[in-house]
Amino acid sequence: MSEDMEKSRRFESREEVSAALNSERDISGADLSGLDLEGIKLAGANIADVNFKGANLAKSRIAAANLENADFSGANLEDSRIAAVNLGDSKFVGAQMSGVKLATSNLENADMTGADLRDSRWFAVNVSGADFSKADMTGARGGAVEWNSAKVPPEERPATVSPPPWVPIAFAGLVVAFIALIVILKRRQDEQPGW
Repeated sequence: MSEDMEKSRRFESREEVSAALNSERDISGADLSGLDLEGIKLAGANIADVNFKGANLAKSRIAAANLENADFSGANLEDSRIAAVNLGDSKFVGAQMSGVKLATSNLENADMTGADLRDSRWFAVNVSGADFSKADMTGARGGAVEWNSAKVPPEERPATVSPPPWVPIAFAGLVVAFIALIVILKRRQDEQPGW
């Protein structure tokens, strides 16, 4: 056992994890293996090098967090939402991740060997150097992901998702609204005495 592993802090309950995250925002190196953390929210924290082996993280919300080098081997992440998360060098060997939604996250050099990724959704995820050997991606869909940059791309590539037809119209509407706001503010500024 490495010296770092000997020093890792072991959490015994979901309540302990939540309390530590609320007070410290840093539980890097902690041992959360086997814990039932279903539905937990992990946001804006340093959770690097954490052991999640065999933990239940189903339906969790993970956002704007650093989980670099975390070990999710055999963990349950079914139906979780992961966004703006650094998962570089993390391990998901045999993880249950069906229905997971990943967006704008880093999975560089992640080990996804044998992960269950059925019906997962991927958007703008960095998979450079990731290993998808024997990963099940049946029914998965994605967009803005360079699957060829993976060390071992998935055998079955997720279907490409095109943006809904209303997205360009909504974007154009936002641009027009922004320009109108600038014009209105400029007119008000010009009407103000002393400007």
